[in-house]
Amino acid sequence: MTEITMPPVVERYMSAQSARDATALANCFALDGLVVDDGETFQGRPEIQRWQIEVHRRWNFTTTLVEAHRLDAAHCDAVVHLAGDFPGGAVDLSYRFTLRDREIESLTITA
Repeated sequence: MTEITMPPVVERYMSAQSARDATALANCFALDGLVVDDGETFQGRPEIQRWQIEVHRRWNFTTTLVEAHRLDAAHCDAVVHLAGDFPGGAVDLSYRFTLRDREIESLTITA
């Protein structure tokens, strides 16, 4: 099995997501960080934290990192498999991380 290596902040993000720790996840972002998920935009750590709390309130799911690629110093792409009690039960999502000063500047999640 090939080990997937990512920037430390992305590893922290993935660990926080798996642990359902909305505070730790939000703290991976820059103060003005941005998330675009399912057509909605969340900006700033408080909104990002609320987004995660709401996602985990609505759905019970697990995440598995399938692959990750460092594109350059500021960009990392990942494919994450989600399985849970949401409609369809399983999906592979593409995550595009943009990094700034060892924090996540933005994350765009697409199906």
